[in-house]
Amino acid sequence: MAKEIDKLYTGIVFDSSSGDYGYVNASVSTILYIGTKGKDYNDETTHIGIHTFYETVVHENEHFVIWKNLWGALPVTSTVIANSGETDSDGDFYPDSWEQTNANLGFTVGINNRDSRLTNELVNFRGHKVTTSTAYQEGLARQAEHDIANYKKYDSQDWSKDGKQW
Repeated sequence: MAKEIDKLYTGIVFDSSSGDYGYVNASVSTILYIGTKGKDYNDETTHIGIHTFYETVVHENEHFVIWKNLWGALPVTSTVIANSGETDSDGDFYPDSWEQTNANLGFTVGINNRDSRLTNELVNFRGHKVTTSTAYQEGLARQAEHDIANYKKYDSQDWSKDGKQW
């Protein structure tokens, strides 16, 4: 179902040193970073150019939505966690109560489901071995790319050829 995004990022920065589409670090800031692939072909939606950029913004913003839904505030600092009334006994940034409720997704209290260096509990996500956290978040973020209502909304106002920035 198409939807508008709940914009939680406070800025967008191009990171020419990143070969990824984009990334965020919700425990540090609400800045969204776009990498060099964030303007090219999107292997998730098969769109290109400015549409890939927009989908990358939506995808990375979805990570902020996930963290805000878990902790109620951004960025997710130790103070936010301490003030939430929740515990995170394994340090994976998922509240213990949420992990218990979502055990069916592979989350386990006492196992750091976020850092692959701290767990051997890796799962298969689209042919790659990743942490439970990565599979969960990437699944939601990639779905958000498909769910956006208006990825072509401004094409008629785009000064470049067919919104593809060439």
